[in-house]
Amino acid sequence: MPKILCPKCGTLLEVSIRLGAEIPSGKSAEGRFGLSAREAKCVDLAVYGCTNADIAVQMGIKEQVVKNYMRSAYDKIGCNNRADMVRVILLGRDRTSEAVSE
Repeated sequence: MPKILCPKCGTLLEVSIRLGAEIPSGKSAEGRFGLSAREAKCVDLAVYGCTNADIAVQMGIKEQVVKNYMRSAYDKIGCNNRADMVRVILLGRDRTSEAVSE
């Protein structure tokens, strides 16, 4: 279970307890979609529900760098926003395969 530092108080929090969700086994972004290790970590934390600020604190980088990683990840995954990205990561589908099946 991943842990993050709360950006407001600095307390170490277990993400799944804080957010009530866990990424199912095999659904991590790591090693998928041609993402770099840093992009994959940003994506996985975003899937857990972390904000860009939370991710920046956890990774020890600036929030703007997180935004850059996320934009690059959106492009590689083929989505336009965070909600779309979470759906693709958790369901393992993209829009084109959904459109074909409809």
